[in-house]
Amino acid sequence: MDLAYGLIKKSTQTATYGLCYYLAIESLNRAPSSFIQFKAIEILKYLQHANNELFSIIELDFDQYAQKLKGKDNNSLTNYSEKFQNLLTFVEEKYLEDLKINNDGIWKTKGKGKGKEKCLTKNTLINNILNHIANEIIS
Repeated sequence: MDLAYGLIKKSTQTATYGLCYYLAIESLNRAPSSFIQFKAIEILKYLQHANNELFSIIELDFDQYAQKLKGKDNNSLTNYSEKFQNLLTFVEEKYLEDLKINNDGIWKTKGKGKGKEKCLTKNTLINNILNHIANEIIS
């Protein structure tokens, strides 16, 4: 899912977006964990913001998934649909914050100390590796 997310961030091709949409929606529908749900929602939200006209169906997909979870809620003590709505809200807020950070060009660490700087450097290196892989895929 991370590779697909990196790929759509680098690509402008509709076919790539379509394949990643299919991967994300299938992953969401078959998600064995909230982490997979999170990554699938992250991809779908990015696609929705990248081309709202083409991916306007994503809101319907989220509604259908929430309805599917409501049926699951009736057979369980866990409120899956509410958890999904909370996750959806969180991912939307995270996406908007990431967009703001990227547009401002600010990558500051919170707090002081070498540990925070190491974390930022490690994340930067991982992002560089994922970006390189994404570039290789679309070349």
